[in-house]
Amino acid sequence: MAAGYYGLVHGALLCLQGWLRMSADASSSCRMSPGQLAASHPALLSCLFSLLGATATEAVTAERIECLACEILCDVLGPGAYGDDPQQERTAVDAAMAALLSLRDVALTPGPAGAGVARCVASVASALAQRDVNAQRTFVNWNEELDDDEEAFYRDGFLMTGPAYLQQLQERIAAATAWQQAEGALFCLAAVADMLRGQDLCSPAGRSAAFLSSPFTCATAAAVVGAYAPWFECTPAAPLEGALRLLLHALCFPHSWHAAARAFKVLCMRCAARLCSAPVVQSLAAVAAAAVAPAPAAGQVASYVSMPLEDRQAIVEGLARVITLLNPQDVVDSALSIQQPHLARTQSIISHGSSTAAQGGAAAKQLLQHLADELQLMADRSVLEAVCEVYKRALQAARGSAKPLLTTLLTAVGELFTATQQAACLDVLSTIAEVQ
Repeated sequence: MAAGYYGLVHGALLCLQGWLRMSADASSSCRMSPGQLAASHPALLSCLFSLLGATATEAVTAERIECLACEILCDVLGPGAYGDDPQQERTAVDAAMAALLSLRDVALTPGPAGAGVARCVASVASALAQRDVNAQRTFVNWNEELDDDEEAFYRDGFLMTGPAYLQQLQERIAAATAWQQAEGALFCLAAVADMLRGQDLCSPAGRSAAFLSSPFTCATAAAVVGAYAPWFECTPAAPLEGALRLLLHALCFPHSWHAAARAFKVLCMRCAARLCSAPVVQSLAAVAAAAVAPAPAAGQVASYVSMPLEDRQAIVEGLARVITLLNPQDVVDSALSIQQPHLARTQSIISHGSSTAAQGGAAAKQLLQHLADELQLMADRSVLEAVCEVYKRALQAARGSAKPLLTTLLTAVGELFTATQQAACLDVLSTIAEVQ
């Protein structure tokens, strides 16, 4: 076949590609489905497949035609809408699959020609597979879809099974022979945070307790407790003590640190009224200290804490929320029980400063010098005015709620005025007098 003929074929393919890609709504790369194209031009798809194995006088020309035919087939058979006639679409897709299979021997031929056909066949087959597995074009992500219809899961899934869903999962936990099975059941329970019997999860005799030696099960169990925090808050009979004990146990495993710390904070925030007892707070702080601030060995400097700072802060914030509801006479003792482990670690570092683990003064000196430069900004009038404006607006917003802080704030602003003689401090003092 003459090389000039392939030039005409190449031009015709370019025109065909442009025509197929014309779309009034720009919703797809091709405006025609496989069935529609086969019905209007029955021989077109078979001709395109025949070009994948074509040979030409000029290898470059053959490669261009082959690649262009492959692109057109991917456009037609790739992701996109189907036509209204299912049988017509099925016939066209079956014909395309048969054409791909007919190229098998050519694709397996050694040499560049066989490799080129193999690449084209793989591309078309991949496009054809994606046509069925791709999500809708309006799909963004699962969170966006959930925002559009928050009740979709409960309407389409859970309400079709009701309590039988939970019963089946509880039976799976009871019959589990490996931690993976128990973890999977707990994960499914977390998806319907509404009707779980807390005793099955939070009691030491619960059916899932035997698997809590696995960090993966602990992480999932902690996530379940966090998901059920609203239920613990509104249900007086909920096993809150067992849930907290489970979370503190989960702090023993690095894999479950994050889930346990978050759940512990949420549970303390929501159930603070049920926990506002000094002995309870102090016992929780004593157990949590082993992970948050482990005590140093006698005569040695405190070791490095492996738990991330974010997780340690979450635990302390949860305990601090409970302390705010204690009686005034218990607040000091309970606050000290939280700070005592940190003070002990600090004292060990001070007492054993010559230890290798406590060295690093040169780096700390550079940091302190940098901070000293930053603190000098307080002498800047604009910075001081901005700080005083924050104080003033906070007082105006809090009003009566800020009275417990007025004495401390009055002393601090007074000392700041004595040191700087800035008029902005007087505005804060006048606001303090107004609130008081």
